[in-house]
Amino acid sequence: MSRPGQHPSSPRARKTADRLGIAVKTLTGSGPNGRVVEADVLKAAAAASVTKGTRRPFTGVRRTIATRLTESKQSIPHFYMKKTVRMRALLAVLAERKTAHPCTLNDLFLKASAIAIRELPAFRTRIEGEEIVEIEEVNLGIAVGIEGGVVVPVLLNADTLPLEQLATETKRLVGLARERRIENAGRGVFTLSNLGMFGVEEFSAIINPPESGILAIGAARDDAASGEKLLTLNLSCDHRVVDGMAAALFLNRLAEIIEAPAAPGCLTSLL
Repeated sequence: MSRPGQHPSSPRARKTADRLGIAVKTLTGSGPNGRVVEADVLKAAAAASVTKGTRRPFTGVRRTIATRLTESKQSIPHFYMKKTVRMRALLAVLAERKTAHPCTLNDLFLKASAIAIRELPAFRTRIEGEEIVEIEEVNLGIAVGIEGGVVVPVLLNADTLPLEQLATETKRLVGLARERRIENAGRGVFTLSNLGMFGVEEFSAIINPPESGILAIGAARDDAASGEKLLTLNLSCDHRVVDGMAAALFLNRLAEIIEAPAAPGCLTSLL
């Protein structure tokens, strides 16, 4: 029982309030005769923890991302595959090509993916209402990090672009995206997300609807046993339009293009 003049509260409530740094006299009691009980203290502590911190409206890019990715995970049956590739040959191609025209490793991944997607129609397929639609163009989304989230401009007809033009157009699209000007949004069939520059070895990505899949690219790393540079590719697919065999064929074809870029029909002959 509380002493005369003291806020009515149970000893246990006062002890818990002292431990949590909560003033009992500020609380409304739910016990008999308005007595503050421990449950009232814990409820106040939980509310206080929620209200701490800086608040801002859940709007704009962050809200759009949340809506689309929630939709993606709830409506698209994702499945995942990964494959580790040897990078020595592709890095040699990059070194050679950069002397003629500025390009990046991501440009080569875009071109290699475009070649594989051209050969595998499942990756140019999407669900539209009650129909399965095969898209003719190989339009590739490029995940671009900006303040507050990620946006996806789309590189059109990536399979037909020479490397010089592909690199120039990709640089332009990424530059505009960082100014929040997103070109060709919604026209992609597949997206590439590259976090290798941040040292991330591998990750799985969520599909950007209504595309067929997304390729998550990690950082190249040294393998002491083989002396090779290795890189892990993680593929996320929409199982409604891409089956396991098609996904395996895609990763195997991509590995072939990356590891033997000079082979007929691979990379250097199509740059």
